[in-house]
Amino acid sequence: MKGTGESKKHTRWKEVGIRCAMWRMLHITKHLNRYPFWFIDLNCGCGRNKTVNCDGACIEFIKMALEENRRYIAYLCDRDEGNFDELCNI
Repeated sequence: MKGTGESKKHTRWKEVGIRCAMWRMLHITKHLNRYPFWFIDLNCGCGRNKTVNCDGACIEFIKMALEENRRYIAYLCDRDEGNFDELCNI
């Protein structure tokens, strides 16, 4: 079963767009580094789209925040407990 937001045709482009938006948010708020950046993903899935072999938005955000040396607080949720357990074991 396809998860929400998964599609062979559009997923990779969607992730590129999300990554660009997150990068902009991190850079716009860079001068506020004394405060953590809050990231909330209410449909995080397992963190990886295995069909098209790319990371999900939550993993992309964490990688970018680490690359940019940003403090962050991330709240990740998924209605499928199996997906969430898989995410926690990445």
